[in-house]
Amino acid sequence: MADYRSGTGLLDTWANLLLIDLQADYDPVIWCADVCQTAIMMEVYLKNFRSNGFIKHAKVKKGYCEYNRAAIDEFIYKHKTIFLDRLKVSKKPSGHITYSLANATKTRKGMDENMLEEMQTILSNFDNIGDSRNFESVEELDSKFKRLLNCKMHIGSETSWSVLCTRLQIPCMNLFQMYPYKSLKRVTINDVKYNVEPHMLIGDKHT
Repeated sequence: MADYRSGTGLLDTWANLLLIDLQADYDPVIWCADVCQTAIMMEVYLKNFRSNGFIKHAKVKKGYCEYNRAAIDEFIYKHKTIFLDRLKVSKKPSGHITYSLANATKTRKGMDENMLEEMQTILSNFDNIGDSRNFESVEELDSKFKRLLNCKMHIGSETSWSVLCTRLQIPCMNLFQMYPYKSLKRVTINDVKYNVEPHMLIGDKHT
C-alpha cells in the first residue's frame, strides 16, 4: 500500500493515477482536498486512458500527503509518450484552436487583468476550454479534454492543458507576460523550489 496525492490541478492527479497502475499497487490510498473533484478526475481518466485495474481499488480520503516527485519523475515524466501510449480514445483533429488563460491573481504563471482582457479579445474566435481545475461535472471535464485532444493547436498560459499537449503531441504555444507583470514559473532543483523566469537555463535544466 502506498499514498498518492490528488492535487487541485488535473495533471498532478492524472500523473498519480498513472503511477498507481505503473507500480501495480493493489491497495492505493489517494489523499485530496476535495473528494468530489478527485472522483470527477478519476472517472474521466479511466474513460480516456487504459488502466491495469489498480486505480479502481483506490481508497480516496480527504487529507494531505507529500507529492512523490521522485517516483513521478522516474516513472512518468522521463517517458515523453507515456500518456499518449495509454490513450484509448482516438485523436480526431478537427482543425479548431483551443486556448486557456490564467489570471495572475490565481497563479504566478498567469497575466494581469489588462493583459488578460486584451488576450481574451484577441483569442475570442477560438475555443476557450477554461480552467484545468474546479470542474462541475464529469461531462464538463470530458468535454474539455476531448476538445483539447482533437484541436489543431492550443494557446495559453502554462496549465495542465498545455503540459498535457506536450505529452499527447498536440502543437502548443505558452503565453507568458513580460511587462508590467512578469509571469513566473516554479521549478524544483535538489528538493528546493524556486520561482524563476520562463525558459531560463539553470545548469542543464530548461524551465
